[in-house]
Amino acid sequence: MKTYLTTISLAAASAVLMLVCQSAAHAETRALAQSPALACLTRASDAPALPEYPPETFARKEGGEINVELEFRGPDRAPKVRPDKSASYAELESAVERFAKHYRVPCMGANDAPVILRQRYVFVPNDGRKVVPSAPTDAADGARRAQLTCIVNRAGVARPSYPSSALRTGAEEKMMLRLRFGAPDLAPQLTWLTPPKHSDLRMSVEEYVSQLRMPCLNNGPIEMDEVFVFVIDGSARMVLRDMSLIELLRASKDYVVPAYFDFNAMACPFDVRLTYMRPYSPNFVGELDSSNPARKPLLEWMRNLTLATSESTQRKVLGDSMTVTIPCGKLDL
Repeated sequence: MKTYLTTISLAAASAVLMLVCQSAAHAETRALAQSPALACLTRASDAPALPEYPPETFARKEGGEINVELEFRGPDRAPKVRPDKSASYAELESAVERFAKHYRVPCMGANDAPVILRQRYVFVPNDGRKVVPSAPTDAADGARRAQLTCIVNRAGVARPSYPSSALRTGAEEKMMLRLRFGAPDLAPQLTWLTPPKHSDLRMSVEEYVSQLRMPCLNNGPIEMDEVFVFVIDGSARMVLRDMSLIELLRASKDYVVPAYFDFNAMACPFDVRLTYMRPYSPNFVGELDSSNPARKPLLEWMRNLTLATSESTQRKVLGDSMTVTIPCGKLDL
């Protein structure tokens, strides 16, 4: 029997939190920042919000999934739309092409290499005329992410030091920053995503960052987001607990709708690991144990899940990770 997960009621976000005694004095979380192309991706104000479900296709109660590549060659030029020809849905492909032609990447430079974005569109005929686009992904992100592994600290330091002044006063803090590497032999530019509260901790991080280099950098600047955690051994802190996707949705807000995912086509049930970076940056969501390409749109959607809680609580769980269990059935929002 199929399970349709269509009703999501909000519950207190505290249900996803628990207190533990911290045993590590310092930890860090590092993730590729959102690609510049995705950050500036826009549509014309008069463009349709969703693709039109072709009337003839809907009348036949036909649905389907269209995967496309969008190739941009200029900031004010419509993309070239290339559908995946593994399945033939000519009417649906035409609807997606008409819709996708309204995308632009205005932050592209005139001499930039082509930007290639990928996106999935699902046409669901059994619920009105529902069309669900996935979050676009940048085809270059894999190569960018691989370059993060070559980052080195010229001073041979694995992490920032915990200043004795901060230890004496019991200062603890989570800090999130964005680093932009523009050349292999230069220190990155630092932008604070969360304003530091303790100057001695801030200076420790800035000194550490000044010694970072990315010797394998190629094909333009790369930005990454990093969370530094300063906590004193034995202190209690709030962390995220492992949970099911439904529990997580009940404790979240502002998730993207419409959404439609068939977990039965993803080798369900399965677990994913979510590192919480919201609202300052997209979450990092990765598969555990095995990999399945059919799960990628779901993982991208989960990157924008934001807990329905206060800003101070958001800071407390920033950079924490949890295991999320995905059931069998369908999510239809």
